[in-house]
Amino acid sequence: MSNFTPAWFKKGFFNESLFCDDFLSIHQLLYSNGAFFTPDGRMVDPMPLRCEIFEMMREYVGANLAKKVTNVVDVLKLAAQVEDFPPVTDRIALANGTLYLDGTFQEGKPEIVPDRCIDCGSCIRICPHKAIKSVGDSLDILKHAFGVVAMVAMTPLITVQLMGLVAQLKTRKARSAQPLLDAAALLAELPDDAIIEL
Repeated sequence: MSNFTPAWFKKGFFNESLFCDDFLSIHQLLYSNGAFFTPDGRMVDPMPLRCEIFEMMREYVGANLAKKVTNVVDVLKLAAQVEDFPPVTDRIALANGTLYLDGTFQEGKPEIVPDRCIDCGSCIRICPHKAIKSVGDSLDILKHAFGVVAMVAMTPLITVQLMGLVAQLKTRKARSAQPLLDAAALLAELPDDAIIEL
């Protein structure tokens, strides 16, 4: 145990409200419409948040730690509660920054947004006007390189199969031409005045 004792744990007493104040002073976190929001957007899985709270508390709080973590998450919901996010119409929050409709781009995640584009494609699927198109998907070589890799891996097999096909076609052609050659040889052996019956 370190010599430093945080303000939220004094004389063996754990103060959930002070813990939440401390936590929110070092983490950008809001709670609205039943979900936590960070600069990355909506928090789908609260388990990383619970784990971080657990790590902060475990050195000071011993008994019923899991229950206290649950209580802290509930208090955080109250402490970080905001009204619904107002619609933002002048920018699009992307995974690596913010794209403003005037064409400028700001790297990083300076603010908490209700939805940060992570290129999941869900907006493309639900757009009633089919007005959204993903540029990233068509350019992401790592997502679509499997077909290229598979083709490169299959090239020797395909080459051998094509060589076999060419050989079979040449053999068939030679066999079909063989009776004509035999007939031509017979005709050449016949005398010039021989009568050929058909």
